[in-house]
Amino acid sequence: MRKVSIINYIEVILISIGCTLILTFLFNQLGLTDNASYREIAEHQFYGHKTLVDALMEYCFVSPLFEEAIFRYVLFNLILFVLLLVKDPKRYRNRFTIPEILMKTDTFMDFLYVESVSPSVESEDSVDGYRERKEFDDNSYSLIFSHLSQLTKQAHIAVWATALLFGIYHGNLVQGVYAVIMGLVITYSYAVYRRFSVPVIAHICANAVSLLLVYL
Repeated sequence: MRKVSIINYIEVILISIGCTLILTFLFNQLGLTDNASYREIAEHQFYGHKTLVDALMEYCFVSPLFEEAIFRYVLFNLILFVLLLVKDPKRYRNRFTIPEILMKTDTFMDFLYVESVSPSVESEDSVDGYRERKEFDDNSYSLIFSHLSQLTKQAHIAVWATALLFGIYHGNLVQGVYAVIMGLVITYSYAVYRRFSVPVIAHICANAVSLLLVYL
C-alpha cells in the first residue's frame, strides 16, 4: 500500500477546493445553478436544516463518509475486480473465495492496488502469496499527477465508471455533471493513494466549500 504523507493530503485538499471553486464559478457564469430542479434540491440540502451545525454535520461529515464508503471503497474496487475477471478470467476466477476476501479485506485491497498500477505477474495460490511477491511504490512525496500514468486501463475505466455512477446518484443533470467531475478528482485520488481517508477528506473539503459559498 502506498504511503501517504502530509504533503499528499495537502495536495488532495488543495485540488478538491480548487476544483470546487472553479466548477461553482463556471456553473454560476453559465446560469446552470438557476435551473429549477437544481435549486429545489440545493435548497433542500443547504436550507432544509434547523441550524448551520446540522447542515455541517450532515453535508460535511455524514454524507461524505457514507458516499465514500459506497462509491470509492465498495463500488470502485468491485468494478475494478470485475474488470480484472473479464480481462483474464482463468487467472482470477479461482484465486479468491468470498470468506477469504471478507477475512483478509486489507490484503485483498492491496492485491487490487497492485493490479491497478503494475503489469500482471504469474498467479499465486493465495492472497498472501501474491502480496509477498510484490513491492509497493512507497514514495510518499510524489504528487498525484506523477502517478496517473502508472494506472492500468482497467483502473482508469473503474475510475470513470465510479464517477459516472456517482453523478447519476445525485439525481439531476446539473448536480450530476458537477458530481461526475468531482467524482473523477476524488476517485483518482483514491486509485492513486488507496487510503480511504484520502477521498473522505477530499469530499469533506469540497462539500464544506460549497456550503460556505451558499452561506456567504
